Amino acid sequence: MKKIQLFILLGFSTSLFAQNLEVSKDAVKFITKKNLKHHVYILASDSLQGRNTGETGQKKAARYIAREFKTMGLKKVNNNYLHSFELWQRQWHDVYLEHNARRFNDLEQIAYLSFSPINEEIEKEVIFIGDGCNANLHARNLADKIVVASINNMRAWYPLADRLKKENPFGLFLFNPTDDLQFDVIKNQIIPLRHNKTISNKELRPTQSSAYQVFALNNNMTRELFSVPTDSLKQLSDAGTAYLIPATRIKLKCQMLIHKIETENIVGYLPGKAQTKETLVITAHYDHVGKIGDTIYYGADDNASGTATLLEIARSFTLLPDKTYKNILFVATTAEEKGMYGASYFMEHYDSTRYNILANINIDMVGRRDSVGKKNYIYLIGTEQFPEFDQLVTRANSLSHPLKLDYSYAHSSGFGSMLQLSDHYAFYNQNIPILCFFNGLHPDYHKPTDTPDKIEYNELEKRARLIFLTSYLAAQKEPFRN
Repeated sequence: MKKIQLFILLGFSTSLFAQNLEVSKDAVKFITKKNLKHHVYILASDSLQGRNTGETGQKKAARYIAREFKTMGLKKVNNNYLHSFELWQRQWHDVYLEHNARRFNDLEQIAYLSFSPINEEIEKEVIFIGDGCNANLHARNLADKIVVASINNMRAWYPLADRLKKENPFGLFLFNPTDDLQFDVIKNQIIPLRHNKTISNKELRPTQSSAYQVFALNNNMTRELFSVPTDSLKQLSDAGTAYLIPATRIKLKCQMLIHKIETENIVGYLPGKAQTKETLVITAHYDHVGKIGDTIYYGADDNASGTATLLEIARSFTLLPDKTYKNILFVATTAEEKGMYGASYFMEHYDSTRYNILANINIDMVGRRDSVGKKNYIYLIGTEQFPEFDQLVTRANSLSHPLKLDYSYAHSSGFGSMLQLSDHYAFYNQNIPILCFFNGLHPDYHKPTDTPDKIEYNELEKRARLIFLTSYLAAQKEPFRN
């Protein structure tokens, strides 16, 4: 843990502050909405496919950021801008049911509701028991068989599942003979989960469950299984004669793939003018959630806006006539959406013999306005925990067109606290002063409608300039000294 000595803003001498003021006023002119817009439209383009961790779009984004770092003259760290590392990924692959040589795929006429994989195709006997609420479960041997039951509310199947446990079935198929729309609702709720690729920095293993496998079926699938109209199945259920329906057999597979993927942080280094290890780290995550089906989740605000700001801040620093006192590391992080793994990897593997990290400034969603409809504002996170940053950003805000500094998220705590929901948390865990700039949540957050045309580029320019000024002052001699 680092011991923190709060800097006193008055520690800036009058002459030093005057120098900072003039240099900063000139430097902010390098940051323009035109340049920011250029980056956002590239990062949130169709070709980058939502920049999902480990996929082609994320790789393209990483190469673009690395090229920008090279063009502006930032130095490599460990002879590379791209810092690769491995993560584990788990995803559903082949989920289907086969009956009479016909194959029925998941999320068409069936929907798999459980989480345990069935990685090899199996064959099982299927038995219709009728109404799940009233069926006599002891009338037939259900052990290791798949039980088909009708149910009035397919989302309330847990009581039936509990009743069936003692019979030791292999699986449960559910259908609603009078309301097929329930199947469509359940299927649509599952689609995002099925396309989700679980990622971890630790080895993943298939989820094993002692419970049996549960599927929802639509009525067409039920008719296919038993060659009996749904109305007839309901009549037999009501009459208590479901046993008259002959058993059938199916083949089943629910395959889950687990493998390693490679992803990359992009790191650029700007040495300070002092012979010192003291370093400011400026971060922004460039990944997003990718695609669900054929739908791209562009992530223009989250976080192409922050990445564009990182790039323009870095470029502005390289154009200054004089270096800052401290070193600066510019880090575009990956896998933030999966669990902030990029920032964690950086903190676990940076060269502490070369860089003494004194502070982190994180940029996450700075291109929109939140649902409250405020104007000319920015949320600050971390100022309550590290008041030295509050004084610093207040001074920076006076150097250009001032924004309203909003502390609403600074006071959040517990689960959902913004301290824990972006990359600055990896630094905060090491007791390093952090400051995060954030525009708040809006209706397009994590939706395919978070597109580049909705970014408010005038607002983005003002925020980017404030972040640059704050970073400039933080990289001077006095703030954040050990």
